[in-house]
Amino acid sequence: MTKYRDHDHILGLVRELCNLPHETEWVEFKLNYRKPHTIGEYISALANAAALHGKAHAYMLWGVENGTHVVAGSKFSPTTAKQGNEPLEAWLLRLLNPRIDFRFREISSSLKYVTRDSLTNTSLRERFGVRENNRAAVSRYIREAVDEGLIRPFDEQASRKMMKYVPFWA
Repeated sequence: MTKYRDHDHILGLVRELCNLPHETEWVEFKLNYRKPHTIGEYISALANAAALHGKAHAYMLWGVENGTHVVAGSKFSPTTAKQGNEPLEAWLLRLLNPRIDFRFREISSSLKYVTRDSLTNTSLRERFGVRENNRAAVSRYIREAVDEGLIRPFDEQASRKMMKYVPFWA
């Protein structure tokens, strides 16, 4: 089994973890949490808890609301974060003692699709706070995303008003 998982595997894992009834000792959800020292403490605690519960891995997911497990996205990117001039991951790997083998993985996806929801004109307007009178602009953005191959209609036969979209890879 490879250490580095592909996008589909990681997306499936995110879905599985979001379907848990609540956080566990080895799964932690955060939205935009970014304090490096505390992230290190979380990594250590999660690793210890996973070992105690016989789990091979522990998980800290950014961009997931704690209580609802709704995938909301995050403004924090652990893969680009730094502590001083050092990348956060390298800083944590250097300072955590005993050494913990961990990796940050970042996936980009249609956030709603992670929870099996599809995108519609209305859902996109609500997500970005676009007013009803700008519905045509949102339709244009959706059309451009379809033309670029980023999303596709879920059901080609649906009427334009009822059209739902999913990521191209779904």
